[in-house]
Amino acid sequence: DDTIAYSVYGHLMEMPEIPLPAALSCVPAGAVIGAVGDARPAPHVHFEIKVNDPTLPGSGYSWLDPFSQGWRRPEKFVRNWQAWLHPAHNWHFMANDERGPQTPPVVLDDNSLIYLDSNRLGRLTPDGRLLWRVVLEQPATALVPFADTALVVYAGGEFQPVARDGTLGARWPLPFAPDSAPLALGELLVFHTRDNALVAIEVAERVVRWTLPDVPRVARWHAAGGLLGLVTDAGVVMIVSSGGELVDTARVRDGAAFATSPDGGLLVFTSGGLWRVRPDGTWAEFLATEAAGGRSSAVAFGPGGGLYLFDGEIVQAFGGSSLVWQAALPRIDGLTRLDVYDSVLLLTSNHGHVIALQAATGGLCNATQVYGSDRAGFWHGLGTDGVLRLAVADQFMGLDWEDFLGACR
Repeated sequence: DDTIAYSVYGHLMEMPEIPLPAALSCVPAGAVIGAVGDARPAPHVHFEIKVNDPTLPGSGYSWLDPFSQGWRRPEKFVRNWQAWLHPAHNWHFMANDERGPQTPPVVLDDNSLIYLDSNRLGRLTPDGRLLWRVVLEQPATALVPFADTALVVYAGGEFQPVARDGTLGARWPLPFAPDSAPLALGELLVFHTRDNALVAIEVAERVVRWTLPDVPRVARWHAAGGLLGLVTDAGVVMIVSSGGELVDTARVRDGAAFATSPDGGLLVFTSGGLWRVRPDGTWAEFLATEAAGGRSSAVAFGPGGGLYLFDGEIVQAFGGSSLVWQAALPRIDGLTRLDVYDSVLLLTSNHGHVIALQAATGGLCNATQVYGSDRAGFWHGLGTDGVLRLAVADQFMGLDWEDFLGACR
């Protein structure tokens, strides 16, 4: 695409067995071009990415905006370009907010996306081109599906429909101020609010059905079996009934993950194991396993009832109570999600991981990674057109699903 970038190295030295390349010479990918320099206070090397003037290295500190001066963040640049050069890469679109996506995009019936990027609302075509963009007049916290398009949810407490062409409709007020994207609980949407409450609203009737006060900021949540399970940033699991009653709380050491069991119950995966929560709020062990859940864990079930657990490093597959296989992966410290698509197990994270495994054996189908971070959100959806769409941090990307699965197909 005519992009030109320069990698600049500081404190690079040569050794007898590693001579520096001649100036302006070509080097093959993967070649060792030098050794880490023995510079104070300890051996280290500087690595920079520039898009202009490769003869002028960085000073290390700058009063001016480094981006406007031609520098790019090396980790983000390298990570993203490795993904963009992947054979399955179809398209990508760069947004502005690295904390995004703050809310899942709304997928329309043609596989286009209506998305929220800070105070900008936009629509991406199925192949990732920007169709339109609208600058909102006030902060928004979420998008939710509505009819054949979407509703914008404003932080000040309003809903506003947006037409498929970007036209904004008449607003209607909400009796609360949401601070994040909602969770669907049956016919209700449950919002967390700025005054630390949960509010359940029936959008079609524009009626608040219940309010639960004193709920701190939510890290993860899930609805199943007539219950809403959530874990707060402070590490407290709260179980809420579909009618808005708090039925149980439990403090956990390192966060938790949630899932729906094959019979529709609520499961909680903590450092103490995998648990089923009954409607009365009591917990019972679902599976005897040494696997430990937590902030970076995930749970999924396959169509045949197979259970998959990820503890941040190892994926385990169970048939009934028996371990079928396990596969070690590089440590993932961020939030993760497991999904099963036919014979494929897909692991994604807010650090940008996209890893596909054979559900039957744990064999690696393919993997890539875009830039992400602890503060980033993440989302993905497999479209009817065979494109896996992802949103991590400030990027939307489309991968050809069949090409990505490679030998697993």
